[in-house]
Amino acid sequence: MRSPFQPWATALVTGIALTAACSNAADPLDPAAPQRVSAEFPAELGAANANGAATHAYDVTVTNLTSGQPFSPGVFVTHTKKAGLFAVGQAASEGIRLIAENGDPSQAAMDVPGQAGVFDVQTSGAPIHRVGGPGPTSLTVRIHARANANRLSLAVMLICTNDGFTGLDGLKLPGGFAPATYYAKAYDAGT
Repeated sequence: MRSPFQPWATALVTGIALTAACSNAADPLDPAAPQRVSAEFPAELGAANANGAATHAYDVTVTNLTSGQPFSPGVFVTHTKKAGLFAVGQAASEGIRLIAENGDPSQAAMDVPGQAGVFDVQTSGAPIHRVGGPGPTSLTVRIHARANANRLSLAVMLICTNDGFTGLDGLKLPGGFAPATYYAKAYDAGT
């Protein structure tokens, strides 16, 4: 049985700076559309999906602010207020365990779409390097949301740990067109 995970010390609280803004790509459901954070009015704002519900595309940029802790590829989810990716004090799901122990988001990305209230699931295919590291310290992922599914959750492994991860759970996406920045805590998955 897995033990509940808990937040780590505040020394790692600013491990991620997340910037989210509505995108200005021409087609909100086109995965080949350019990925960038923008404060411009998005052309697709109010576009409808196949069910007629208005959708919004967000470019979510994760920036690693640590000097010694690279991040694994991760999973990004938009959902309703009642859904989520993880919950502090609860046992880690198999998907969160695999992210926290192995840096593998594939199980979480397969499990989450079947949950009630989940709207979109994306994974990042590359690690996010530490400040002063050999590669990029930021990564941008495009994800879609709608009026009742306007919460964002994400999880990435803290690579220099045996079961640590950082992420956000249930963050309400910003309205309007200006980017917003958030900071994530680090967690021990308890696995």
